[in-house]
This record gives sequence, structure tokens and C-alpha cells, in this order.
Amino acid sequence: MFAVVRERAADSGMRADRVDEFRRFRASRPGYQGSMEVATDDGRTMIIVLWETPEHARAAAAALEPEGRRLNGPQWSGPPRVIGQGRVAYNDLTPTRPVRSGPR
Repeated sequence: MFAVVRERAADSGMRADRVDEFRRFRASRPGYQGSMEVATDDGRTMIIVLWETPEHARAAAAALEPEGRRLNGPQWSGPPRVIGQGRVAYNDLTPTRPVRSGPR
């Protein structure tokens, strides 16, 4: 398994319905294994996305950037900054129900 960790700055300006649409699109990509978002105390969001292989992650990135641009329109400044990526060395996550927060 391969992970990509990104940081989204506070107040990205993207509407909640469009974030959900983007998440569904990402989940439809080949090799997608799941994701987790962590809301930090200072308003940033850390996004961890799991892929079967690095090749799946690269192929998805090529499709995800235009989709982010389409959904975010003129506010799009590019994908969230990559903090790190690599082979998952350890994983003991168990399936849980998605946590939904209010509108962003």
C-alpha cells in the first residue's frame, strides 16, 4: 500500500457539496484504498490518501487536479501541498463509519 499526505490550508473556499463530489471522484479512481482527513487546531486539514501502488497514486493525481480545478473554479490555486508520500510501513486501521462534520 502507498500513502500520500497533503496539507490543505485553512479556508480553501471550496463548498462542502463540491468537496463531497471531489471525494467521490477520488474514490472512483483505480487503486484507491481510502482516505482520512485531520482537522488541526489552527484550521488546516491534513489529508492522508491510501493507494494500492505508487503508480495508482500518480495516475490518480493526473485526473484529480483537473477535477479540483473544475469544482473550485477561479479559486483553484492548485492541489493541496504534498507533505510526504511513500510505502505504508504499518497499518492497523479498522473500518469505521465516515465522520461527517457540518458545512465548511
